[in-house]
Amino acid sequence: MVCFGVMAAMFVRDAKALCPHLVILPYDFAAYEEVANQFYDILHKHCRKVQAVSCDEAFLDVTFLEGVDMDMLASIIIQEIFETTGCIASAGIARNMLMPCLTTRTAKPDGRCNIPPKRPCNVVCSSYFYAGGCVWLARLSLAILCSTFGHSGPRNQT
Repeated sequence: MVCFGVMAAMFVRDAKALCPHLVILPYDFAAYEEVANQFYDILHKHCRKVQAVSCDEAFLDVTFLEGVDMDMLASIIIQEIFETTGCIASAGIARNMLMPCLTTRTAKPDGRCNIPPKRPCNVVCSSYFYAGGCVWLARLSLAILCSTFGHSGPRNQT
């Protein structure tokens, strides 16, 4: 397949300018809306703090769920999404909002990636490598990373 620079979420006119022979398929917005509602119903069933990012992406703040196995919770949610909507889902699990966003790429399709609290840099590098940011992130100290992206957990982590 030849790449013309067409990307997801690009305006159709811009995509057509890059690729004049682009075929645009019709879509059923009502069906997208129905599945998105089912998706969010499942998330709200498991978590009271859901931050919507798009019709099919969200952050869940599960810090109040003490003693819960986050891998198991992610597996349950992923399975419920599939059983309800027929769509596959992926999950990134971490102690802040940046890390899951980066690691979800590793989890796709239909999986999960859990970042251990004491080893975030190694996991970020393996999953963020595709964007070319791995070397830059790996060179930063923990203090700089925490001041830039936030801090979670005990302050004495190294």
